[in-house]
Amino acid sequence: MESAKRLWVRSILQSSRLSRENKIKRLLNVSTWNENNRGANINEALGNLINRNNEAIVQATRNMLLNNAMILVNPIGHEPPANKYKGFLQRYGKFLSHNYKKTILTKAPYKKSTAANYNKRHPKKLERVLTARISPHEALAKHFFPKGPKPVEYLGGGVDGKVYIANDGRLIKFVNGSVPQEYTALRNLQGTGLVPSFRNGNGKVLPLTQFHQVMAKKLFGGNASSHMTAFIMGRVGGTKSMTLRKYVRTHPSVNRENIERRMRTAINTLGLKGISHGNMHDENIIVEVDSNGRIRRMWLIDFGRSNKLNINQTARSMLAAAQGILQRRGEKVRTYPTRGLYGTTIDVPLAGVGQNRRIDPHMFLALTGKEYTRANESQIANYRKLIAGMKNRRVTTPTRRAKSASPNRPRPRRTSST
Repeated sequence: MESAKRLWVRSILQSSRLSRENKIKRLLNVSTWNENNRGANINEALGNLINRNNEAIVQATRNMLLNNAMILVNPIGHEPPANKYKGFLQRYGKFLSHNYKKTILTKAPYKKSTAANYNKRHPKKLERVLTARISPHEALAKHFFPKGPKPVEYLGGGVDGKVYIANDGRLIKFVNGSVPQEYTALRNLQGTGLVPSFRNGNGKVLPLTQFHQVMAKKLFGGNASSHMTAFIMGRVGGTKSMTLRKYVRTHPSVNRENIERRMRTAINTLGLKGISHGNMHDENIIVEVDSNGRIRRMWLIDFGRSNKLNINQTARSMLAAAQGILQRRGEKVRTYPTRGLYGTTIDVPLAGVGQNRRIDPHMFLALTGKEYTRANESQIANYRKLIAGMKNRRVTTPTRRAKSASPNRPRPRRTSST
């Protein structure tokens, strides 16, 4: 059962007879509150109202401030005495979002002249702070990384992932739901030169508060989850970097053998690390081009559909196992038409029980038109087993008997006395 406090708050918020301003007046009126619900407080209700950041609510609350001698806590560097501020945070702090910790309303017992004089000394500061809007990506960045970089520019993304350029040049990516495998793959592939730089601690999966769920819906739409993944990574390439699709379009006379060799090397490296990318299309491959139009480096991005391969597993065996499960369930194994680099289209079978991945050997065939053979895949798997065995092997040196420092002296023979 809901508590009496929640029922009373719900009845006010859902009332169709009261306007927004009257709802706030009713909640802010201590005497009315005590009459309807003795012993309760309005901290949670007031915090939820302010976190909504609605213009009408903010304006009505500002009017209530000036009329009832309430002031703003720490508005643009001007704060009331420390004891009032401390008491306010004790009452309201746990109900407020991070953005409003220091720019929030308090019902401190100040005189009306104090609020009026403050408004004269600092005209429109109350209104400017109260009506300031925070963008969804800024609010989510503060939620995940309070002391981290701030997103300043949208770079790109899809339905479940958005990438922003931070103020320090790095990238911040927000992914809908709990998908730690993306930054886990980045961490395991550090040192290979194939992925953006990533440091431990720069990837998090956190539950979202009510305020941040509203921000997530603005970012991802109505299918936003109650959890979100965010991580900070380096930005690959420079001014002359682009996706592989754009490179092929802007450079008609590309060196196909060079692209094939680099992609084959990338798949071999992933196989040695036991990682399957799962969505290696030409928009998830970044290349850096020199002044002559030749590829200097190649990187892989967007590991949101990647998964870890077991030591005795390859990408094709993983696909076969998933298809077997689907067939036993009576589900049809679907394919996805994938466009190659040079205009051809191949139907690639979808991997995974959810059928949302495309294994790397099939994507290599779709993009380049060349086959990544089973023999090559098995050879990489054997190399991986060999490397794992060498890591687990304990190398010991044979113990040798220490030599004496003194020279060998012949022992005198004992003679038996007759």
